[in-house]
Amino acid sequence: MNNRKISVYIVEDYKLSRMCIRQALHEDECFDIYGDFDTAEEMLEKMKHKQADLVLMDIGLKGMDGISATNIIFKLYKKSKVVIYTSHKNRREIYLAFKAGAQGYYLKENNPLLIPLILKNVYNSIICIDRTVSENVIGRCTSEMKNSLKNFGFDLSELTEDEIEIMKCIARGESNGAIAKRFMISPNTVKCRVSKLTEKLKAQDRIQVAVIAAKCNLV
Repeated sequence: MNNRKISVYIVEDYKLSRMCIRQALHEDECFDIYGDFDTAEEMLEKMKHKQADLVLMDIGLKGMDGISATNIIFKLYKKSKVVIYTSHKNRREIYLAFKAGAQGYYLKENNPLLIPLILKNVYNSIICIDRTVSENVIGRCTSEMKNSLKNFGFDLSELTEDEIEIMKCIARGESNGAIAKRFMISPNTVKCRVSKLTEKLKAQDRIQVAVIAAKCNLV
């Protein structure tokens, strides 16, 4: 990281929470707080004149919600990155936040003193997802991916997440031994899973599995 400070906007409708965030960032000399707001509309108006590197964004706001605001930032201000800071754990909201362009999702129930670290990581292009909600994101995205695969002529909706990952490994040319190490299982177990996968896909061999994976844009 260079000597230039990381500029931040804070959007949070709870005054005490805003104060805690400001204090945490003030104690870290890496940040320059451009402003804090209790509505997304106020922040977006300021953004027109002064773009920030990062926006720490709540979801449940008066007026425009944080996800809608994130979508606007993603479309209009390509150099700004959004970190969602919220108490919301709803799977759909988590999915929509990342779909809107968020690059971080941190829950308010966690230690606010970690916010500077989260923001630094996102500033350096490291996507940060709260461990509590990461499974929801992965599950939702996997479901969306499975549904979209039907458009390629293959219905993979009956496959498990592990089977889809094994498809990717086969397409990359990995051996049963390499796959076993990746999943921390025995080569014999991998052999059984590959056999079951091949049967589900109605493929004759690993080569056909790899072809299907390629056609479904899994690699």
